[in-house]
Order: sequence, then C-alpha cells, then structure tokens
Amino acid sequence: MSQQPSIYLYGRRPVLEALRRREGVQKVYLLYGIRDEQEFRARARSVGVPCTVVDRERFTELARAAGVAVRETQGVLALLSPVPVRSLAEVLEAIPAGEEGLLVALDGIEDPQNLGAIARSAEAAGAHGLLLPRCHSAPLTPATLKAAAGALLHLPVAHVPNLGAALRRLQEQGWWIIGTAPDGEHLCWEPFADCSLVLVIGSEHRGMRPSIRALCDRVVRIPLFGKIASLNASAAAAVLLFEIRRQRQQSLSTVQVCCDVSA
Repeated sequence: MSQQPSIYLYGRRPVLEALRRREGVQKVYLLYGIRDEQEFRARARSVGVPCTVVDRERFTELARAAGVAVRETQGVLALLSPVPVRSLAEVLEAIPAGEEGLLVALDGIEDPQNLGAIARSAEAAGAHGLLLPRCHSAPLTPATLKAAAGALLHLPVAHVPNLGAALRRLQEQGWWIIGTAPDGEHLCWEPFADCSLVLVIGSEHRGMRPSIRALCDRVVRIPLFGKIASLNASAAAAVLLFEIRRQRQQSLSTVQVCCDVSA
C-alpha cells in the first residue's frame, strides 16, 4: 500500500463525515464567525482531533495552500493524512468471502470532480473498489474529496500501471468486464452475468479507448429519451451502478422466496 501526499478536505458535510469516520483527519481549521462553530469543535474534540479557529487572513492562506477559494470552503478546512492507495491484489483480498465483487475502473477520467462524484456513487452502491490508471487519470485533489463527500474515506482505491493488463487479469479470475458507451450493443437493464463485475467508465470526451473496449465482455448503453446525446460520465456511472445493485438485490430476493417456498 502506498500513500499520496497530505491534502485538505473542505466543506461542512465532507469534513463532518471525515470526523464521523474517525480516520485520516489530522487537524480542522474554522474561519472565525462561521455558523456551527461549536458543533465542529465538539465533534473534533470527541474524536481527539485538534480544531483551531483562525482569522480571515490566516484562513485565506490555508485555502490557498489547499488550492481552493475561501467561498468554496464554507469556512471549514481539514488537513488529512495521505489517502492510502492499494494494489489490485489488496483490493481483491478485502472483498468478503462468498460475495460477488463489484469494481469501477476509470479509463481516462480527467476531471477531479467527476472522479469524486463517481467515487461517491460507487461507495453508495456498495462497490468494493475503484481502479485508476497511474497515467491519464484525475489526481486525488481537494476538489475530488469534496465531490466524493467522504466516499474516499470508505472506498478502497487502487492505482494500476496498465488498466488493460489489470482487466485481463480479472477476466482470467472469472470477472466480467462491462463497458459503457452511447453506442453500446446492449441496453443497461438487460441482465448482467451472475458473477463479479468490473464497470468501466470512459473518458468524458472520448469514451473508452478502443483497446479497453475490445476487452469488454459487454458494452452497454443507457437509453435516452430527450434531445441530448449522452450523459455526464459521473451521471452514467450512477445509473449503471444502481442498475447492477438493483439486479443483484432482485436476485437475492428471488433466492429468498424460493428458499421460503421450499421450506
């Protein structure tokens, strides 16, 4: 497991979530005079995290170090420990025994806010990890953490040197690779294979690379009924993740009904 440099998290909700999780927060800074100051101080104190109230000049310096404007922070900054980055093997080992895996692989997502939003949807849908190529991928920045709303404190992240090689390795272990594209051959609500899945989300502008698309066991599309031609990458990821979750929950319900009837 490797680590990224320490970075700042900003915004009321993401910082409160980080404190609730009790992981990774080294210190909290509050802009003097903000509302909910006492709540933040009490929450930080309850988990043993130092909390400092500073004037606007000092807070502006901290915001500049975090790479954000003061108005975006809502008057709240948290210095985080480095985000742990795992190997693919470590992510796979953490999947509970007997549970079908669900991973999200990003092929060329370059917008930090899209990365954060996809991480948020992946964690909410119960995915077991996020696969990022070491090159041509958005970095884990304060904007990423803000968009993720705390999801990256829960969702394992793996950097893979070669995404294609990682997907081939997973296929050899019985995983299905599901690609996404506006011209996909299958509709997103067609039944997925009853096995571990990797959902591949392509670049915001170019989609999946041809070499990655060629590896997919299925390429799906989301039918659109308006006049726009496609969804934002993070919106598409959310739709597909929860469709996978819906199908899995439906399958579990069917098994339970069958067991009840046979009993």
